[in-house]
Amino acid sequence: HFRGGDDCDSKTNHNVWVQAEIGHNKEGFEERRKEFEGQFSLSCDAPWVQVPDFFQICFDERSFSVSVDCAGLEPGLHCARVVAKWSQRPELGVQFSFPITVVKPEPADGAAMDFGQTNFAPGEKRRVFLTPPPGATWVDIAVEDRRPAGDDTTRLMVLHAVQMLDGDAFRDNEAKHYLRTSPRERIVKSVPVRPGAVLEICLARYWSVQGLTEASLGVSWRGVKPESSEVGIPQGGFGKSVVTSFLGTETVQPSAKFGAWETTLRPSSFSVTAGKSEYDAVIDGSGVYSLVLEYEIKFEEAGDATFKAKGLNGHLYESEFESQMCMAYHGKKLLGTSDAFADKIKCPKGTISVRFLVRHKDETALDGLKDMLLVVSRDCSAPVDCYSDFGSASKGGDKFKRKQLKKGKSCVVFFAPPAHDKLPKGCKEGDVLRGSVTYEWQSGTREGEGKRPGGFPITWTVPPKPTKKDEVKPFTASPPDKRTALEKMAEDLRDWKVSRASNSVGTKDFKSLYDDALSSYPDWLPLLLLNAKHTHACHATPLKGEDGGEDYEPTAEDVVKACDSVIERVDEEALAKFLGVKHDAKDAERNEEKKVRDRERSALVDCLGRKCLVLSGPAFDAAYRSLHKWSKKSDEGKLSAVELKRAEARGMRGRALE
Repeated sequence: HFRGGDDCDSKTNHNVWVQAEIGHNKEGFEERRKEFEGQFSLSCDAPWVQVPDFFQICFDERSFSVSVDCAGLEPGLHCARVVAKWSQRPELGVQFSFPITVVKPEPADGAAMDFGQTNFAPGEKRRVFLTPPPGATWVDIAVEDRRPAGDDTTRLMVLHAVQMLDGDAFRDNEAKHYLRTSPRERIVKSVPVRPGAVLEICLARYWSVQGLTEASLGVSWRGVKPESSEVGIPQGGFGKSVVTSFLGTETVQPSAKFGAWETTLRPSSFSVTAGKSEYDAVIDGSGVYSLVLEYEIKFEEAGDATFKAKGLNGHLYESEFESQMCMAYHGKKLLGTSDAFADKIKCPKGTISVRFLVRHKDETALDGLKDMLLVVSRDCSAPVDCYSDFGSASKGGDKFKRKQLKKGKSCVVFFAPPAHDKLPKGCKEGDVLRGSVTYEWQSGTREGEGKRPGGFPITWTVPPKPTKKDEVKPFTASPPDKRTALEKMAEDLRDWKVSRASNSVGTKDFKSLYDDALSSYPDWLPLLLLNAKHTHACHATPLKGEDGGEDYEPTAEDVVKACDSVIERVDEEALAKFLGVKHDAKDAERNEEKKVRDRERSALVDCLGRKCLVLSGPAFDAAYRSLHKWSKKSDEGKLSAVELKRAEARGMRGRALE
């Protein structure tokens, strides 16, 4: 089989090896093998193939030479067959034969090629074979209905384009379109192409179409070629691609996006069993062994997932292994199954268990799969920013702007990965994001898609999650600590007593702890504030007396009195003067005073808020006005109950719900 390349433009010689099959009956095999001698006459029905007239073979393998001269062949498909018959008894017919196929592509003729008009008869098809020119990444195939105007019927045409590449299935490199055309209508379809492989284009009318069908076929090669067909973004860096225009002037505006998220799993357990059923037996009587691998993965969100064994999937009849059955479970519920060609399975939130079955008649062949990786692929959407230089990429500057790339010129594109908060939920270190990148600008004035369908692959391995860093606090000067050791101990003792009393707010132990601290520090504002908090807490939830003691159930007036005892100790005029002026952070004395003033303002807001919660009517309004004078935006959370009470009192139900 010759499909493009240098062999289609020259004369080549090839050896064909022939082996005689003597028979499988062991009785008399050696005698038959020694006595066998075959004399054949060779012939070919094509003048561009030359073979020897005669060929003789004994029991050993032997070859003869075949000469194929493709230099004089016209572009297109050419077939020939070499046949061998017994020289003494040709009437027995052909004993062996083999075909010779030559696919000779059309010579490249610039960036555009026109193949003229065809009047399609029933069952007729137009096939052309082309070699993509260097630098072409896709081709625009134009089909134009050439019927004269006035015919108001439509015609259904079938357009099929395919490239045959070693190691790839046809479906991975083909495109098929059904075109419904009207007279004088022109339809352009864009098809991606790979370099170095012959592109076959076939155009035919649909089998059920009746009437005159006239259409023309033409192609235009397009695209800019990247230096590498796949872009990989390194961890902590930027991806880079150099693109060149080989065919003509192209407008470049890169666009990239991640659309798939892959997580790789190791099996948590495995088991190998021998088949016991008659269905597990091979023709020669040997059995089949089954390997079952089990995996687990936790889904943060529900969604579709594809479970892939990339070392096995995509190969069926030519695979060395059988089955390749994958089953996904949520608990004991079977969610779905897939095989060698993995399908999406709808998975809920939670832990998903996966069982993968693969079989082989040789148990030792399964040993290499006991630690097989399973790739879980899920859909996602994460942007990739494109830049024209490294400096813009490193500082997050201006994105890549549209530019024209003349024939033979190149440009550089840098790709920045998405920020961590843009990643899908549950994405962790080591996961892989896959997507596509296109380099061309999709202009609305040009036919076809205007860019390579499907683009080029781009990948990124997710790095470790960034650690949370404390916000940088502004510099504030502090005065030198001039306290003596005795003074420090006294203040530490005071703070300890206040802390113990604070932990007892709303309990029967508070009174004794508070009275003891109050005797030593009668004017300490934080201690008085604790009394207001305790009185308010017991007003809401009274304390029950023990051993016949009296219940402690303070009234609203008691709460107001406790709060007023705190408010009275705050010089509101001095506080307003201090907070109304911006102070230098480098002034140590002012910073110390600011701590005291902030403590006073916080105590005012707390006590005024508690008064609002127990008062009503004009008294509430007066307390609320005072509270509004001292509160800040940062106090909204702890004053939400006050705002709710005010909204309900005024009939503002929508505000209350908010």
